[in-house]
Formats: sequence, C-alpha cells, structure tokens
Amino acid sequence: MSPTLDADSNDASQLAVDDYKIEKQSDLVVITKVNVISKIHRKGNLDYIGLLETDEQGKVIAEHRFIGLFTSVATNTNSLNIPYICSKIKVLIKQFGFDPQSHSGKMLMHIIDTMPRDEVLQSNTKELFNAVYQSLVIQEKITTQVTARQDKFNRFCSFMVYVPRDLFNTNIRHKIQALLAEAVNGVEVEFSVAIDESHYARLYVVIRDNKRFDDELLSDIKNAVIEVVTTWEDKLAQTLKERLGSEESVRLMQKFSGSFPVAYREDVSPWVASFDVENADKVEHAEDIEMSLYAPRVKRQGDFRFKVFRFHNTIPLSEVLPDLENLGLHVVS
Repeated sequence: MSPTLDADSNDASQLAVDDYKIEKQSDLVVITKVNVISKIHRKGNLDYIGLLETDEQGKVIAEHRFIGLFTSVATNTNSLNIPYICSKIKVLIKQFGFDPQSHSGKMLMHIIDTMPRDEVLQSNTKELFNAVYQSLVIQEKITTQVTARQDKFNRFCSFMVYVPRDLFNTNIRHKIQALLAEAVNGVEVEFSVAIDESHYARLYVVIRDNKRFDDELLSDIKNAVIEVVTTWEDKLAQTLKERLGSEESVRLMQKFSGSFPVAYREDVSPWVASFDVENADKVEHAEDIEMSLYAPRVKRQGDFRFKVFRFHNTIPLSEVLPDLENLGLHVVS
C-alpha cells in the first residue's frame, strides 16, 4: 500500500521561524508550494511566495506571505521576461561561460524555457546549474539520466527523468513513478511528461512526505531506472559484447535482429540467449546441426537443458523423444 500523505508536515504555512536558513540574500525570497489543492481556476497545489525580513544580526523577524496560483501568463512567459528568473539565467550564463548567441548559449536557453516552471522558480542557482548541466550532457550522448531536488524545507522532492524517446511508453512511466515513490518512501502527488524534438522524453515527478533522500540513493535510483528502460535486446547485446567483444556483438545483433519472439524473451534470459545466438550463427546450411546441453543457473536436482539448432528446419518431437529416452533422460517439457 502507498503511504498516506502527512498534510501538516508538508504544509509550508506550518513552518516555524527557526526553519528558515538564511545564508545569502537570495534566501530572503521563498517560492514553493503548500499542501492545499486549489478549488478554483485549475486543480493543483497552491503557490507560496514568502518575503522575509531580518534584523541586523540576520535573524528572521517577519515574513510577508502570499498564497495563490501563478497565472498561465507567469508559467508561459519567456524566462528572460521574468526578472526573478532572468537574474538566475544571468548567473548560469556566467557560470557556463557561453555566448548567449552561440549554439550552446541557445541550447541553454531552450533547456531553461522547457523545464517545468516550478523547478526554475523554486531551485537555487546551484540546483538549477546541476539540472541544466545534466540536460546539456545527454544532448551529446543518448542515455538515461535522472536529476533530483530536495525542497529547502525537506517537505518534498522532485525528479526529472530523461529517457530515450523510442523507449518511453505508458508502461515504462508507471514503473518509473512507482520506483521513485518506493525509493524515497513517499507519496507521488504530481507528474508531467514532455516530448519535444530532442531524442528524449522527460518525466517530471513530485513526491511529498518522503522519508529518504541523499546522493547515494539518487545513484541507486538512476541505476534502477536504467534497468527499467533497458530492453531485453539491449541486455542481450551487452552480454554478447562482454562475452565475444564489441565487433562480434554488433554483427550478431544485426544478423538476428527481430528473430526473438515474445514467448522466447519471456522464458529465456539474455545470458542464455547469447549462447543460443552463438550456436545459431554456426548453422548455415540445411545439413548443419548444433546442439547444446547445459545446467541452468537456477539448478534443480537432475535438471538439464538440451537444445538442437537446425537451418530453417524444425525437428518433430516424436523423432527426438525416443532417442533422448534411450539415453536415459526423462523429458519433462
């Protein structure tokens, strides 16, 4: 069962003055969400803007709090036209060292403009730099990437998961969302999917009331997501590469592309299939035959597997079974 959302612990309006950590001037502006769903305009958690006042010692003495919903204009306006975001962009451009008119500079702006606006508003410059950097990196290499951010007050965490577009579907989305919620032991409250002209689909997930979050966990989550989106054929190609080398792996995968029925993929692991492929590759003429006798990795007493490989010709079981039984074998399936 999914855990129940703790409304009070996730409500920014419950924060005590001591919860504010003022380390720099930008910390005087707090933009986040409260755990209250809007009943008008559109469904979604209400936005929260807090303007803090401090005394001469830097201690928070007052807060001007505004709670409502950002309008569609605020969420769709070009980032450069919003002063609060524009100031962050100027810092990022300086950190990356890109000419705004260069290809990299324009890519930087595209990434920021297409990021979930909540992430751009709520992230500090360090968090935003990391998210943008990871997005830039995967533009050069098609792979799976996961970036995450913990709310300043530890009330929720958000994830942006980048998956190669041709591997993304509803089933994969459900698996990733369940994986994330379970990993941080929280409750998923929001998700969105963005697919543009790039090679990627981006899944944005917000999980509240999470009990776990750290860099080590994020690394484990990324590996788990990669496992979810890696296809059976990808695992076979990797196994062939490890056993036979990169060049031979590519050749065999090209030769046997589309040769693995669903029933076969469900029943045979990529490791075992790599040996089947190797044997099948040796059969080139009608009279050729290859055989394989092995004990499965998950062993049961006296359990063996026997396979016969022929070129375009199957062997009727009625012909094979008598010979196997004469050898003292008992065929169970």
